[in-house]
Amino acid sequence: MKKVISLIVICAVFFSVFICFPAFGLSGSAIVSVQEDAPVIEIIGTDTVVKGDQFDIDLTLKYVPESLPEDIYAADIIIKYDADLFEFEGCNKVDDKTLTCNAEEIETGVIRIVLSCSEKIEPDESMVKLTFTAKDVEEPTSGSIQVESASLGTAPSGLVVHADGDTLIVNIRTRPRIPGDINDDGAINVGDLAIASYYYAAEEGDPNWDAAKIADVNNDGVVDLKDLAFIALEILK
Repeated sequence: MKKVISLIVICAVFFSVFICFPAFGLSGSAIVSVQEDAPVIEIIGTDTVVKGDQFDIDLTLKYVPESLPEDIYAADIIIKYDADLFEFEGCNKVDDKTLTCNAEEIETGVIRIVLSCSEKIEPDESMVKLTFTAKDVEEPTSGSIQVESASLGTAPSGLVVHADGDTLIVNIRTRPRIPGDINDDGAINVGDLAIASYYYAAEEGDPNWDAAKIADVNNDGVVDLKDLAFIALEILK
């Protein structure tokens, strides 16, 4: 008696296997998704807050592999955060194309977010905004907010795709930073001027911006003479 496999279709990244056994009078199919190159959910937000401050983070679809056969319209995301340091306040839609946006704290420090959109979710655009409050701490410290797991839904077939997650480290300060005090030693001095000079001409979008932005004193997206002049004048006071 022969076992006949009627169809096997294999693709490099996503594949479906359909198996029939006519000799036994049985037929059926199994669909398996295999991803060597997964989409990425990135967390965009501030890396420093003052205790008691409220702050927002955005979950962004950072990368979508070209091999993904369909567009993404929905997401099911698990967020894990340091509950001893942060209080979750809620989630908010980012635009009118978001149809549903629901968040539930399924256990202490773990949030599940389910959202859907009327248009495809584009890479590098925010999917949802989450709001947290930094708790009152006695000493400066840092905590994490991370995408623990994520599933994305495509249309029109309804394929469910695993996505890799990101982690954001947020530093909690016990006092506001003095504008121009780049090295955070409690005073504005030549140490701050040296850092600003080192990062001179760096601008938002540059590969080193995450490090350089501490020298952008006026928060205009570039480290320029305005920032250096401000620090120099503060030193002379």
